[in-house]
Amino acid sequence: MIFITAEQRVRESRIINPLTAKAKSIVEEIKERAELMRVKAEGLVKEGEPHEVITSAAKESEAGIIVMGSHGRTGLKRLLMGSVAERVLGYAPCPVLIVRSGFASSSPRIKEYSVSSLHG
Repeated sequence: MIFITAEQRVRESRIINPLTAKAKSIVEEIKERAELMRVKAEGLVKEGEPHEVITSAAKESEAGIIVMGSHGRTGLKRLLMGSVAERVLGYAPCPVLIVRSGFASSSPRIKEYSVSSLHG
């Protein structure tokens, strides 16, 4: 995710438009893969502060769960960069499943995950 202000969008549209098109292409491909596995999925490409966009989209679509990856940063890197996943956990209207980056691809089975919900 990349946070882009409205001013930057206008000024840098020749760079941003191709990036947005590429993001939409990637999201569509992932959605199609999910549907082949009979997983109902919706793909969105939106602009804004990442945790706000994610939680807002979940509220608008009445999502049953948010599934997202995490880089697994700790210490100073986490303190300086913050954590989108952590913010989503704090504001999500539904349960959140966070998978560590590279974890699912390195193991034939997902053995560890984190689920949190504001509803209990």
